Amino acid sequence: ILSSAFLLITFFIVYKLVKSPMGRIFEATRDDELALKTLGKNTLKIKIYAYCVSAFFAGCAGSLYAHYISFINPDSFTIMQLLPILTIIILGGLASLRGTILACFLILLLAESVRFINIPLSFAGPLRQIIYSSIIIIILIFFPKGMFGKIRLE
Repeated sequence: ILSSAFLLITFFIVYKLVKSPMGRIFEATRDDELALKTLGKNTLKIKIYAYCVSAFFAGCAGSLYAHYISFINPDSFTIMQLLPILTIIILGGLASLRGTILACFLILLLAESVRFINIPLSFAGPLRQIIYSSIIIIILIFFPKGMFGKIRLE
């Protein structure tokens, strides 16, 4: 319940931020920094603001994770824990809130469905990694922007 409440509050705040004038400035900095500089905006200051916002939400996520596992150790964060997160980002599309939420539910449902298949536990972990890697490869080949991506990759 706590995680769901944080999800709703975070989504609301980020949605309002993206639709605000400051969010448009963040998008302009991401898309064409030189054009924004020619308009007289201080892009370094804008990047610092963006970093502070992302650090705030990363801190919220870290506190939820610490509350969930009740122990934080740097050794518990491996590259294998990064793979589902990267899959969610690539599948949802860059700069897409809606795509990220949908991709998160899809990836988690797909990963948890492996538990219901009668296979040995020693094979279930590598099977998840194969599924994540296959999804990344398929999305990058057929949908380079992701499902709802706004950024045009060149």
